[in-house]
Amino acid sequence: MQFLSEEHKRAAKKAMKLLEHMDRTEKGLRDRLHQAGFGQDAIEAAMAYVESYGYIDDYRYARTYIAYRMDSKSRQKVLQELAAKGVDRSVAAAAWEEEAALHAPDEREILRREVEKKYAPGARLDEKEIHEGDIMGIGDHGILAVGKGRENVAKEMVAAMVDEDSEVISIYYGAETTEEDAESLAAELEEAYPDCEVEVNMGGQPIYYYIISVE
Repeated sequence: MQFLSEEHKRAAKKAMKLLEHMDRTEKGLRDRLHQAGFGQDAIEAAMAYVESYGYIDDYRYARTYIAYRMDSKSRQKVLQELAAKGVDRSVAAAAWEEEAALHAPDEREILRREVEKKYAPGARLDEKEIHEGDIMGIGDHGILAVGKGRENVAKEMVAAMVDEDSEVISIYYGAETTEEDAESLAAELEEAYPDCEVEVNMGGQPIYYYIISVE
């Protein structure tokens, strides 16, 4: 591959150096090249170079990341961490399913351990009392909603997530949730938040009735 300028060549060398020590996501490598002071054209040239040799691959990165964490962290937690690293959610979800088919993690046990670390039965959080059998809506910073009905908990959780800058509510319904129930929830959210676009997707995830993101 020919480089158009000396800066392009230096950026490619820097990218290779960064990849020598650890695998990186595309976003992670771009960010490091930007921090190193390279211009956008040089960054694009460097990315094209490493991608042409298969040195950067978010799917491969996600599978490796998941393989080392799926026995100690829940699917939702791992996918959130990968999203923070710039891995597309569909790529991360596909990588999880691929690894899960090989290793079959006990997600119920992992989730139970995660919840027990933070919240014991009878605990209270923001005036929400947790009882055995309750459904919980868990966000990045703790429990957002608690109750018996999954749709009501989902709506309460969304209410805690939406703010004046929110534009899109994405619903991923799980293996134990019907499409009809997900569409019904979406219709109620569309009515409650007319300024937001509401998307419904079949997530097919075990354990979680819904995974909901607000952007």
